[in-house]
This record gives sequence, structure tokens and C-alpha cells, in this order.
Amino acid sequence: MSRATLIPVLVTVVLPILWLLAEFKAQKTFRVALGLLSFLFAIVMIFFVSWMTKIAVIQNVSENIYQFVDATINKLEDGEIEKTLALFRDLNKNYKPVSQEQLAYLKDISHKTMLLVSREPLDINLLENTPFEKRTWSGFWSGNETNWFYILPNFSDYDIYRDGLPPLKMTSVKVSGDFKILQFCESDKYRHTLILKNKYEAEYELYHLIKKEIISHATYQKLVPPNSIQTQYTDSKHNE
Repeated sequence: MSRATLIPVLVTVVLPILWLLAEFKAQKTFRVALGLLSFLFAIVMIFFVSWMTKIAVIQNVSENIYQFVDATINKLEDGEIEKTLALFRDLNKNYKPVSQEQLAYLKDISHKTMLLVSREPLDINLLENTPFEKRTWSGFWSGNETNWFYILPNFSDYDIYRDGLPPLKMTSVKVSGDFKILQFCESDKYRHTLILKNKYEAEYELYHLIKKEIISHATYQKLVPPNSIQTQYTDSKHNE
């Protein structure tokens, strides 16, 4: 323990002892003053310890993140993209915004850094972490200029609507555990299946439930709105 830390700790211990001794020998004014001083110094020490703890946590977090980012850069430069992505997906999946869980999350960052720099192959379960999640399907998916689906995640699965006036709501929605395959029905006649190729493209299949045959294939694309930077570039005439 450094001198800067030891002195406040000793003062915090000594003041209450002096206050206790003063109760038997000192005058009332001195006793009250010593009691207030002990109380105020105890409050100061609580804030001081809290501040020191916070500094230690921040330092630990910064060091863990730096080591993980440094290892990530090295692995990406070495071309080990799949291994890096697998660890990032697992780390992202385990995050929970609760203080108790965040401490475990910091330890997980250190563990992922060790796995990242290790030459040993990763666990097959980590490598099979899917890049897709429930919200990947959220939005408009279009096969051509007229055909589209609007997919909206809800509490249990999805609300899905097909183009039309009014838009027709789909039924019997099913999604695979890795969120790669989304399947739903249109009345009792058609079954639609979307299989993700990446986060923005999906193979589409239309199956006729009565004829029991596939009647259509297509590639659907997710419509991605422009970001704030992209919308800044407009015709100069509109800016006059």
C-alpha cells in the first residue's frame, strides 16, 4: 500500500478512536467537533474508495479491450477471418447489460483474446456460430419491382405481409434455430421459403401445397435505406 493511500486509511481509523477517548476526558465542544470531523472524513473516504475502484475497473477494461483489439488486428492482417468472426459472434452473443454479468463479460474478453492468439483450432461449436439473428429478417424484401414481403419481428416470431391492397398477412410462420431459413404460408394454397445467402440476399422458393410442387424460384434482396451521410449528397440545384 502506497503512502498516499495509507495516510487517509490511518486517519479514518484514528479519528473515531480519539473521538471515543474524548467522550471521557475532553470538553463538549471538542467532542462534538471531533465527532463531526470523524463523520465527514468517513464520508470522504467512501467517495475516495469508490473513485479508486472505478479507476481500477476502467484501467482493467481498457487493458482487456486493447489486448483484444490488438490481437484482432494481427489476426485479420494474417488472414484468419473465420476464426476472428467466430470469436466476435460468441462474445457479442454473451453480452448482457447487467453489472454482475458485465464482470463476467470482461473475463470473457480476456478469454477470447487467449483463444485468438492461440495456434490451437477453435471448438467446432464456436465456428458454427451463425452470423444471423432475429432482426436480420426485419424490413422489406423484394424479388422484383412488384413482389415484396414486409417482415416485422414480434415477441414470439414474425409478422409477415405480402404485397397487395391491402397487404396480405402470412400465417404458420417458422424460423430455423440459426435464423437462416424463414418459412410461412399464404392461406392453404402456398408455402413461401426464404433462405439467407448473406444479411442482404435470400433464395426464395414458392411451393404449391395442393399440387405439391415448386412453382417458382427467385433471389430476394433486402431494401436498405440510405444513411444520414448518403442523403447529404443531393443535386446542387436543390441546395440553392
